[in-house]
Amino acid sequence: MEKLLEKIDSYNIFTNVIPGFLFLIFNTYYFNFHGLSIGEQIIVAYFVGQTLNRIGSIVTGKILLLFTKEKGETYDKYIKANKNDEMISTLLTERNTFRTLCTLFVICIIEIGLSKVINIYNFSKEIITLLVLILLIVIYAISFCKHNKYVANRIRISSKIKKNK
Repeated sequence: MEKLLEKIDSYNIFTNVIPGFLFLIFNTYYFNFHGLSIGEQIIVAYFVGQTLNRIGSIVTGKILLLFTKEKGETYDKYIKANKNDEMISTLLTERNTFRTLCTLFVICIIEIGLSKVINIYNFSKEIITLLVLILLIVIYAISFCKHNKYVANRIRISSKIKKNK
């Protein structure tokens, strides 16, 4: 477990682990959710944080960009600029942490509302589990496609740089 924790970089700590733990803390206090060992908490926190980060990337980020004049730059410009200015990576981590935290707070509000609806209409655990699993499939399938595009763009940019040398 120690070696696994050593491999988690600061980006993952701030954008995945901390929001995941905050979600677990919220659920512990609001829903009286207990019973996970520290190892299980770390794994669940990372997964929940990563899921919040993915929702933030797919949905929240687009919504937040509607409220600002600055829409960001293309990924290829980011790669090139990051080589000249290492602070860009730090700023990007902070920006994505803010986006993930916004997503966390929205999900907590939705979770409170859904808990009331679930209690009123008495939905079964099986139906809720099935819906959550379908939602997770959609989130991670969209994330896969988005990430695949980033990898392909990075390969193209790398190939262009090598040709120009």
